[in-house]
Amino acid sequence: MRRQILCAGRGGQGVVWLGRVLGEAARRTGAPVLTAETHGMAMRGGSVVCHVKIGPFSSPLIRAGRADVLLALDPDEADRNRHFLGPGGAALVHPTDVDALALAGSPRGANAALLGAACGRGLTGLDPAAVEAAVADLSPPGARQANLRAFRAGVGAAGQPCDPP
Repeated sequence: MRRQILCAGRGGQGVVWLGRVLGEAARRTGAPVLTAETHGMAMRGGSVVCHVKIGPFSSPLIRAGRADVLLALDPDEADRNRHFLGPGGAALVHPTDVDALALAGSPRGANAALLGAACGRGLTGLDPAAVEAAVADLSPPGARQANLRAFRAGVGAAGQPCDPP
């Protein structure tokens, strides 16, 4: 499997955590994985982007026009990073495509809900059970149950999974 996923949002939305969860889920399946993050004034709500490459890649950054998936927790960041999507690539944007905040019930779980929706639609190319296990392991103890509920709500809201791009 080869998949290039770009996660984008603003500081405090859990973009880096999304990348860590995707990377850990891929690692657990035995797939090679590379990740990289960029933080622009993240502590002040600035742009945060995480590149996740699953498969036999030699560099961690996704080139413009090559991403299979764009997961965005902010519509402005989706617009700012849409140039990374390749032909046939799919974007999943909160709240345009999925209201991750409503699914999660709190801002802190919106990232898990968006990830669940992406898995439920088949966009990540990863088994949702492997991603759920990574969500459980990488969530802080006080947020673990809420993140798992948000992730499951996202998977459920996706309806029938679609084929990966």
